[in-house]
Amino acid sequence: MGQFDDVILLVSHDQIIFANNAYENLFGECCKIPCNIEDGFYKFIELEDENESFNYDFHEIVDIRVKIKTKDGCKWVWLRSNPMKNEKDEFVSSYIILTDITNRTIDVINKKATREKFFSFISHEIKNPLNMILATMQLIERKVDQNIYPEDILKHLDLIKRNSFRIMKIVNDLSSQTKIELGYRDFNPTNQDIVCFIEDICESVRDFVDINDTSIVFDTDAEEIIVGFDCEKIEKVVINLISNSLKFRKKEGAVVLVSLTHDDKFIYIKVKDNGIGISKENMDRIFKIYERVNDDRSIIKEGTGIGLSLVRDFAKLHHGSISVKSEVGVGSEFVVKIANTLADENKIKIHYKITKEERLQNIAVAFSDL
Repeated sequence: MGQFDDVILLVSHDQIIFANNAYENLFGECCKIPCNIEDGFYKFIELEDENESFNYDFHEIVDIRVKIKTKDGCKWVWLRSNPMKNEKDEFVSSYIILTDITNRTIDVINKKATREKFFSFISHEIKNPLNMILATMQLIERKVDQNIYPEDILKHLDLIKRNSFRIMKIVNDLSSQTKIELGYRDFNPTNQDIVCFIEDICESVRDFVDINDTSIVFDTDAEEIIVGFDCEKIEKVVINLISNSLKFRKKEGAVVLVSLTHDDKFIYIKVKDNGIGISKENMDRIFKIYERVNDDRSIIKEGTGIGLSLVRDFAKLHHGSISVKSEVGVGSEFVVKIANTLADENKIKIHYKITKEERLQNIAVAFSDL
């Protein structure tokens, strides 16, 4: 028993009369034998209500999860207690087994919190555009009955289209995130000129950027870089980062700089803006799923909280990562790096093809919450 990872206690008449070596590892102190159970174990129990006291009948079988507070911080343990009786069926003592389940419990708590955020997100983000669509449809019906001019109806139809795009964006993001969470590795790199590819994206978004009183500039350290990358995912990465810059732009003189640099190991895709910046307390939250950093200073208050999480996951698929530098009032710079390697031509499944119209619709969907 001295070699077991689980803590094993033998208790008789409220006294701990045996404790193995794992006790010290779990609680951070030795158990002086014999000692009262309240001094040797109960004192570590952390209760939600300070006025409550932890107590259970160790004359009976017990199987519960409890939270303890040690010198190393809070932990979760699985407590099992079994009574031992003599031949007269009289209680003699009880042995208690304590298993450290901190990591498993934290994982469960985090998953529960994520699910709660998800359901809150679904309720808010999908219902809002749907309600807007339904309300607009009702207005159109009334105006048609009243023979209102078609120009007025077109404004409402544009509102319907933009909110439909918002729903499409949510569904697309959720679909991509679900595939990643389920371990579905939808990754299809092809060997392409990434300089030309990203420059085309910047040109395609220019009209959308101009509408939002912002200018966009593209820069590169090479005229051509052939590298293996998933075109669909890198397109989403670049569009998402540009969209993010627009959400946190300044009201006047906003500029987005998209640049491409490389070395022998990595390609670096940088999206820099002169916007409002990200506060220190929000820096750790921006890549967490369903976390929306809706700064009071930002022009746009909408957002799914999925985009940057997907950007991070897409970068990982390319054996890379994403980092950010930001200063409040100065701006932000996101850097996505992907491996500078070629794809195996024999493993390429589909060559990515997209028309100009399809790309413009993808951009319209991505910018629908601006």
